[in-house]
Amino acid sequence: MENFKIGNNSSQPKLEKTGVNEAGYPSYKVNREDVEMEEYVKDKEGGWLSEEQRKSLKGYLMAIGVAATSANFIDRDNSPKADESNLDNKNAPTFVFEDSSNTVEASAQDIIQTEVDERFVLPDEQIKGKHTLDRFAAEVEKFAGDIDEVDLAETLEFANKPVVNHEGYTRAEYAKAAVTFRSEDDTRRNRPAVPELLQDELKSVLPGWLAQESRFKGDAVSSSNAAGIAQVLPSTWNEYRGTKKVSLSMTEQLGVFGELVSDNYHYLKHYAGDETLDKLRNKFDSEESFVKDLIAPLMVNAYNAGGPLIGKSLKSFVENVPESEMDSGKELFVQFADYAEISSDNYRQEQKDYAKKVYAFQSVFDDLDDNEETRVKFASR
Repeated sequence: MENFKIGNNSSQPKLEKTGVNEAGYPSYKVNREDVEMEEYVKDKEGGWLSEEQRKSLKGYLMAIGVAATSANFIDRDNSPKADESNLDNKNAPTFVFEDSSNTVEASAQDIIQTEVDERFVLPDEQIKGKHTLDRFAAEVEKFAGDIDEVDLAETLEFANKPVVNHEGYTRAEYAKAAVTFRSEDDTRRNRPAVPELLQDELKSVLPGWLAQESRFKGDAVSSSNAAGIAQVLPSTWNEYRGTKKVSLSMTEQLGVFGELVSDNYHYLKHYAGDETLDKLRNKFDSEESFVKDLIAPLMVNAYNAGGPLIGKSLKSFVENVPESEMDSGKELFVQFADYAEISSDNYRQEQKDYAKKVYAFQSVFDDLDDNEETRVKFASR
């Protein structure tokens, strides 16, 4: 019998080709001999996979979207192409999940559709194939619509407050003017400068970023004791300032924020690796779009999820999702986030939604800047 693997990762499930079904398409079963029995958990399809294998399989199905059949990515040479006729065919290639007392067959189409139904919240106009190109924008718009008017009015009130000792600036203006990122390589710690193009893009969403973190309240303290306008944890403050007593000074908060974001850029590059980033760069028409549509959202995400996690998850994503199945633009970030949620225990719904909520706040601010009537409405509250 012939063995197959999903992607190139040796830790992923080995699938054994067992024959063909009535339609002539191949069937597979999971080869369980390479892992310990106690690592297995029961899969919802009724078969048995290890926790790591189950996440890997589901993460892959999520990442490639609705229109790929399982056989198509396991055995590209011998399997039928993933197209609408295959998806609608109930005799599509079959997985067999086996246990000594339990054998359950499920078609690739059924497995994929179950994952899509349970994990995706898609607009009605979603079509088979890759994610619609408006998904990032649609989710940002949804989060923007979820911002309560009272919450927004209060956020704008604090965003427009003058900064102590810098009365010529509002808090929103001062944040963009005062924040700094690493502009030269740190040779002592072997950490790269943040490219100017990326710095500019991060500054452009900084008002939305701080609104999501603290609603621009300088004395905000979270349940995890993150404090200040940038919501810095005591452990992080200690790492950068040598004390766990977090200063609420906006200038000092922005200083630590800039250093942390700069270090996250290092972690992203270090853990993802140049080969990973080069493959992702190939999905974009220019360096500007690569930075603006992928690296910037990843950097925003890293502030909440951690730079090492984002870098490692990005490497895993590229290892396990064929380049031909990857989206482009900001949809590639959405695709990555779907994959990371399934494949990592530490990347949950909060981390998945965080960057989109930041961009949602920024879109509201941008709309207010462009709409005199709306701006006056909130200014009068």
